[in-house]
Amino acid sequence: MTIENVMLTLNRVPEIALNTGTDYKVLGGFFLTAFAVAIGSWATIYTFKRTVRSQEKIATAGAIRASRQAWINELRDCCASYVAAVLRISDLRGKRTRWLKAKNIHMEEWRAFQYFETENPGWVELSLSAINEARMYRAKVEMLLNPGEEATLILLSAMDVAYESEGQSTKNLPDLCDEIVSSAQKILKAEWVVTKQGR
Repeated sequence: MTIENVMLTLNRVPEIALNTGTDYKVLGGFFLTAFAVAIGSWATIYTFKRTVRSQEKIATAGAIRASRQAWINELRDCCASYVAAVLRISDLRGKRTRWLKAKNIHMEEWRAFQYFETENPGWVELSLSAINEARMYRAKVEMLLNPGEEATLILLSAMDVAYESEGQSTKNLPDLCDEIVSSAQKILKAEWVVTKQGR
């Protein structure tokens, strides 16, 4: 057969039908990948939120702890300054008494004090300064504490007793000041325990 005699004619394009079926392995791999991406995203978001909450808790606890420590420091300083002011008032009044005794002045009390103040003008200013300082620190302590607590009432009472007695007798004033310190220490210790526990 020669090439000239062969003739091929196509009347229509043959129909090609592919029946591949469903490839469950590929489909399963696709769904498994989508599931893994979704779970991974959820886990990332959950972990991030948990970390943020944890960091907020730590920051809040740290801020509260710092605030409590500042409060402890403030109360300690106010009590110490109050004791110092009461002792300064006592020293100034003792100076006046010694001066009057040295001058052998036995006139009525108010006239003797008036004479002393005239002779020692700087004393009046120092005395008023110490009195105002004691009153200021007493007020600060009262504002720092809870008026409904027994420890507060004990401390304020000790402060008042020391302030009122400093002009009468200086012999027991150091003991009264020690009572202020002891009362303040009880409050400070209780607060320090709470601060250490982070509550």
